[in-house]
Amino acid sequence: MKTYLFRAVAFDETRYWNGLPPACTRVFGTYLFCEGEATHCCELMPSSRCEPLNNVFCGLRTDDAFVEEHLFDGNEDCIYVRMLDPAKRRDWVSEPIEIEAESRDEAWEAATEYAHGNEPQIPAVSTAWLSAAPN
Repeated sequence: MKTYLFRAVAFDETRYWNGLPPACTRVFGTYLFCEGEATHCCELMPSSRCEPLNNVFCGLRTDDAFVEEHLFDGNEDCIYVRMLDPAKRRDWVSEPIEIEAESRDEAWEAATEYAHGNEPQIPAVSTAWLSAAPN
């Protein structure tokens, strides 16, 4: 068995959304990535594979119909971004999720299941959501 470290990362995706309710101040897309896993996508610089988790809508209640309808909208496929270094993005990544598995595919499956069941806390997203929290 090998140990894999996963983290959730957030990206501000507000500019990609049209028709947001007026109370919504920001939208964050949260993604899961495996720390240290490098993918080369037709370039010399390594990239991190990021699997989508959910969207966070600042300023809207979690039981809002818009939130429920669009919680998992957006990019359904994984995305690739310049190699993520958690030390440089401290406020934008969660604490590590440690997974022991026989293979990388099994680790991804277990980490995704864990992250969907135990929403990772990302400091910048929590702060933005709380500052825009509805009454």
